[in-house]
Amino acid sequence: MAEIIIIGGGPAGLSAGIYTARAGRETLIIDNGDCTACKIDRLDNYLGFPRGISGKELIQRGREQARRFGCTLLTQEVLVARQKEETTFMIETEQDSYSAQAIILATGASYQKPGIEGIENFEGRGVSFCVQCDGYFFRDRKIAVIGSQNLAGKEVIDLTNYTRNITLFTNAEKLHMNKRFLKWLRENRIPIRKERILRVVGEKGLEGLKLKTGETFQCQGVFLAIGSSGAVNLARQLGVVTKGNFIQVNRRHQTNVPRVYATGDCTGANRQIAIAMGEGADTAINLISELKGTRWVGYGGRFK
Repeated sequence: MAEIIIIGGGPAGLSAGIYTARAGRETLIIDNGDCTACKIDRLDNYLGFPRGISGKELIQRGREQARRFGCTLLTQEVLVARQKEETTFMIETEQDSYSAQAIILATGASYQKPGIEGIENFEGRGVSFCVQCDGYFFRDRKIAVIGSQNLAGKEVIDLTNYTRNITLFTNAEKLHMNKRFLKWLRENRIPIRKERILRVVGEKGLEGLKLKTGETFQCQGVFLAIGSSGAVNLARQLGVVTKGNFIQVNRRHQTNVPRVYATGDCTGANRQIAIAMGEGADTAINLISELKGTRWVGYGGRFK
């Protein structure tokens, strides 16, 4: 069991990991490999690089630095985050599971919604983003899961705890799931439909999905599992308060759940690498203080 698991290996996550590892805390950084910063051709406004530096090189240097101080870095997609006990958290990826005493969410602003008319109108009235949060309310109902990647496969598996009447819609996207999920879907005879979804239909509540073919697929619930598992999805699994696409934190980057912190773009910060790195460092300092049983108060250097 690691002391700290950081979900996200971008600027904020790596910065936090460097600080926690330097403080002697066993730190595991799990990143899905989809690095937004790595796609930046050149950073001209980051201090210390007068000729600029590519986002890819900056992240590579950050990874080397994190490893030098003792961080373990894994390239895996986190699918489930949950609190097992009062002081233990469980993280499940498509490959393995891990436990920790504390969590830092630093996945960036990757929360996604499909371009389907009417989705927003039915959020909380038939449309959900989290099986672990809402699956119980759809017992024995006919459900559509929308998604084409590993997250969608995991949501279908989790939904079978509540209903077996599930159809997976890729919404005209190509399936990008690992072999384990595809095999499970086949063996459990989960229908996979590839039609484009135009809109969600219903009067007082959700009644179905209108497809481009003209058909209306009748169902009582829709679970959205678009792209990879982003910060908001994981936060909701942990019981963390979110607002819109972002995680709610206080000035110390704490969420409402003890020992769960969030930092960087996933909290709605200005999307600048310099800001993300600074927030990651500040988050780590505050978490280290909490794990030590102390709390840094203000900028006067007082501990409580």
